[in-house]
Amino acid sequence: MKLGRTRFYEKRYKELPKHLKAAADEALGRFQENAAHPSLRIEKLSGSESLWSLRVTHKVRITFRYGEDEAVVLEDIGGHEVYQRLRSR
Repeated sequence: MKLGRTRFYEKRYKELPKHLKAAADEALGRFQENAAHPSLRIEKLSGSESLWSLRVTHKVRITFRYGEDEAVVLEDIGGHEVYQRLRSR
């Protein structure tokens, strides 16, 4: 599975402390190995036709969408403010 990243995702990722970057990298590695891994708690976001969420930590999520050719595009990373931004779109 190929992972693409939006500029917004890259910006938000760079703002994370090192321990959360490591946790995000680990979660994405697990996602690429087994997208059905239960620790990821992947869910389709209500109110959106194309956005999904995966768990990095108890409070941090990555939002993504499925692109073409089985690619995944990472949209955002963060805490509950991620969901607040989605509602304001």
